Amino acid sequence: MAKHTNHSDAETSTQVAQRLETAVTSNDSDAYNSAMKEVQKFSRSHSPHDSQAMIGAITKKLEDDQCLPRLALYETKKNFDSIDSNRDGKLNSFEITNFKQVGTRNGLSRNMIADVEGKIDQIGHKEGVWGFRSSVISREDLDGRLSTSNKLAHLMEKGQDGMSLYDRLKDKDGNIPTIGKILDLDKKDPAILKLSDEDRETLKYLQSERKYSSMVPYTDDMKSDRLKDIFREQDLDFDKLRSPTGTGNKNQSADGSSSSEREQQPAEETRGGRRDATRQQPDQSASPAERETIDAARKKMDAQIKEALTVHEGESYWHSAERLLSLAENNDPTSMQLHRLSHQLWVADHKREANGLSVNQILRVSDQIRENRDVATLFQQ
Repeated sequence: MAKHTNHSDAETSTQVAQRLETAVTSNDSDAYNSAMKEVQKFSRSHSPHDSQAMIGAITKKLEDDQCLPRLALYETKKNFDSIDSNRDGKLNSFEITNFKQVGTRNGLSRNMIADVEGKIDQIGHKEGVWGFRSSVISREDLDGRLSTSNKLAHLMEKGQDGMSLYDRLKDKDGNIPTIGKILDLDKKDPAILKLSDEDRETLKYLQSERKYSSMVPYTDDMKSDRLKDIFREQDLDFDKLRSPTGTGNKNQSADGSSSSEREQQPAEETRGGRRDATRQQPDQSASPAERETIDAARKKMDAQIKEALTVHEGESYWHSAERLLSLAENNDPTSMQLHRLSHQLWVADHKREANGLSVNQILRVSDQIRENRDVATLFQQ
């Protein structure tokens, strides 16, 4: 007797979708095949109605997460030989449609293949004589588009701290400034920014996709409008991905680059003015002795911040980031936390090269650093 869907089935659809997304991101074919087999197993043990509901829920989850186009490319690549019925090394519209209709028994696979079927002109290339040219998809077409999709996914992928590579590098207008300088600095001293291989490949791709003409001055920045175009070309909604309530940006943290990177004076020189607004003001009903104790604690903290920001021989921004995090009682920071804070220190220091730091130099504190949730408590004493 066929089973009926229930709340646990809805949970399963979400879990399967997440497993598929993770498998494609990590290029884990075994994990991907295992998740797809689970869908097939569910279909065999449930009624057609419930099976369609389950597959529909998974497909919607993938669409909401903007992962369906990427998974569709992966599924097509995995089944390339089966789809390529004439064995010419290219997929035409007839072959894709035929496989979708009769070549696979997995309903989720059909939905993925249908996504590619409707985008053959975008994904593939034209072949044939003039007047009889048609679109086909080669393995190289799939590899190229999948590689680009993976880089864009990595750009917006959240780490454990809720921050993406885009969150860490964007300015207040949503542009990614000075990509070339970032890559040059990383090449000279990888310890400063601690970029991963995926970070570097993503930034190199974005650098290659900056468009400019003789009518527009050259820029080393990736403008947000151009970034939107790149995402649109991959059938992704850039604004939705970066929105605090959007799928790609659910965990926007307090230290996202929404604040301008206005330069500030070192910690011991920042009494009064705008920065005092971030300090907790003493209770006016406190006794003179209590206020004196609070003032003493503030002076001690400022001295400790100054010491953490002081450059010692052979050090980079990374070392000051470690000291600040330790001062904030974060003695086991993640590489993402260190990366973000050291990058913010570098930006506040006018993006100086690491070998340009001077011994006993006191690094500046910007609003972005002050709002970094990992060290914000240091500036609220």
